[in-house]
Amino acid sequence: MVAIVLNEEQTGVLNGASEPIEVRDASGRLVARIKPPAYEIPGENELIAQALRSRESNQPSYTSEQVQAHLRSLEEAKSAGATNEELRALLRRLQDSDAKAAG
Repeated sequence: MVAIVLNEEQTGVLNGASEPIEVRDASGRLVARIKPPAYEIPGENELIAQALRSRESNQPSYTSEQVQAHLRSLEEAKSAGATNEELRALLRRLQDSDAKAAG
């Protein structure tokens, strides 16, 4: 592995950064982007791996718009007095409708 040793000023910039840093050469050309330790999200790698596994599985997935629409429908039905059993049946119908539209 190649190592580049930073001077004190550069180390201070890196340690004080709260967002990714662009590293540029003398002519201003972008050479690299560095995520400082403070910018790292705990468990980020595990979350990414989980999302990739989920995307590759055969399980159904829903867009945020679909989820929000389902929640609105369920809230409206609950406000109208629907029972938990009726709400579950409504959700199954909504999901079936999404599956038919997608495939």
